Amino acid sequence: MNLPQFHVKNPTIKRYYLAIAIVIIIGLTFAGLKIMSKKNQDKIYYPDGIIAYQGDLKDGDLSVIEDWDGIISNSIPEGFGKKYYIYKTLWYEGNWVNGKRQGNGKSYYPNGQVEYEGEWFNNQWHGLGKTYKEDGTLYLEGNWDSNVLNGTGQSYYPNGNLEYDGTWINGIWQGIGKGYWIDGKLGYEGEIVSGLPHGKGTAYYQNGIIAYDGQWKEGKKTGYGKLYDDSGFNYYDGNLVDSKMHGMGKYTFPSTDEYQRESYNGNFLNEVFDGQGQLIWKNGSQYDGSWLEGKRQGQGAFIWPDRSKYIGEWVEDMMAGQGQLYSADGYLAYEGSFKGGYKSGSGILYGPAGQILYKGKWNNDVYNSYGELYAENGTKLYKGYWLRGYYEGEGTLYTEDGSLLYEGRFRDGIYHGGGREYWPKGILKYEGTFEKGLYHDQGKYFNENGQLVYEGQWAEGLKQGIGKFIWEDGKWYEGDWAEDQNTGNGKLFFANGVIEYEGAWLTGLYQDEGSLYREDGTIIYKGSFDKGLYHGIGQLYDEGGLLIYEGQWQNGEMLPQSEAGTVNSD
Repeated sequence: MNLPQFHVKNPTIKRYYLAIAIVIIIGLTFAGLKIMSKKNQDKIYYPDGIIAYQGDLKDGDLSVIEDWDGIISNSIPEGFGKKYYIYKTLWYEGNWVNGKRQGNGKSYYPNGQVEYEGEWFNNQWHGLGKTYKEDGTLYLEGNWDSNVLNGTGQSYYPNGNLEYDGTWINGIWQGIGKGYWIDGKLGYEGEIVSGLPHGKGTAYYQNGIIAYDGQWKEGKKTGYGKLYDDSGFNYYDGNLVDSKMHGMGKYTFPSTDEYQRESYNGNFLNEVFDGQGQLIWKNGSQYDGSWLEGKRQGQGAFIWPDRSKYIGEWVEDMMAGQGQLYSADGYLAYEGSFKGGYKSGSGILYGPAGQILYKGKWNNDVYNSYGELYAENGTKLYKGYWLRGYYEGEGTLYTEDGSLLYEGRFRDGIYHGGGREYWPKGILKYEGTFEKGLYHDQGKYFNENGQLVYEGQWAEGLKQGIGKFIWEDGKWYEGDWAEDQNTGNGKLFFANGVIEYEGAWLTGLYQDEGSLYREDGTIIYKGSFDKGLYHGIGQLYDEGGLLIYEGQWQNGEMLPQSEAGTVNSD
């Protein structure tokens, strides 16, 4: 502080003024301390010394007021102030009355984002205000009463677009309002009860086209109304119950109908055709007759889009009883018995020229029991027994050129049991046992030239067990097989019958202990193998049978003598 300068020659007067200056300085110092003391009194602290509140205060017992976490203080907020989380971020800022949030204020999430801003009463949202989500996006706004919306208000999607705009009661949509799609476009407008359309209302697609216009009940279309597709096409006029077509009405199928139906005129029951009605397709095909629970039932005539037709009886939407089926070209395609919509019993299938394609027994639209199958050119494709449309039991199968393909037993349409399979030119391919269409148990396999390739055991189409395999160059292998590969113990022979290798195998390669020979029968190597290579302890011999090296091998290479091995220098 800069004090005024006095020039006084009398020493007594000097001492007088000096005393006055000291008094002034002391007074100012006490005033400053008082001000600092008052500022400290504007704060409330958590027990660990962190600030809990800063702002206006008045006398009162804070421990009995809610939302103060049991903090003990003889002062309570009154007026404007800020409350903090124990981890120091802002919890609330605004007006307080008797230690409670009241008036205008903002509450915050722990991450610092605003939770609510607006009017408060008795620690609750009350009056006009807005709520936000933790990421800062607006959630609700409008008139609040005890933390819930009452009156007019709006709700928002996470992307910020309006979700609902209208009246609320106890936080629920009620009255007249508008609901919106997530992209902000109008989805519904009209009467609402308990958050659901009820009364007169109109629903919209996201493209803004009317989806439904009519009466509602508890969120469901009920009463007279009109349904539209998303292009604005009115596809139904009539009565609805629980959002389903029910009663008399006209249904016009949308242009996207996969069956190309045009319209149905008649009675509905729970969304399906029931009673008398006529169904017309866009291409002119139609059914005229009786319906029951959405199915054709009783007498009726049906013409398919391709102009093929059926004349006869219907049961459960299926052809049943005696009938005739005609092709689009008008020729008789089938004559005989029907049951459950399928050809069942005795019947004949015809081709365009009147030729027989199948003659025999049927069951559920498929061949059953004994029958003969023919190609369109008249060539016989199969003769024998059937079960549920599959070859079953004894039968003979031919190619379309008449060549023999298989003869033997079938199960479920595939080879099963004893049989013979042939190459396309009729040369024997396999003779033995089949299981589920695969070679199994004992069998012989031949190449297209008729040469035997393998003879032995099989499992699920793979060589498995004991067997002999012969290569085209005359070499052969006898021994164990697993999953179509030499695995286990076995011998490999040169074409002249001399053993090339005998010992253990793994997936077609020498493995573990074995001996390797030259074509003249002299030994090359005896010892351990790994993946077809010398590996481990083994002996190498020259063409004269003299031991060259005895010791350790690694991946087909001798280890140095110093490590483990002896080389015969002779």
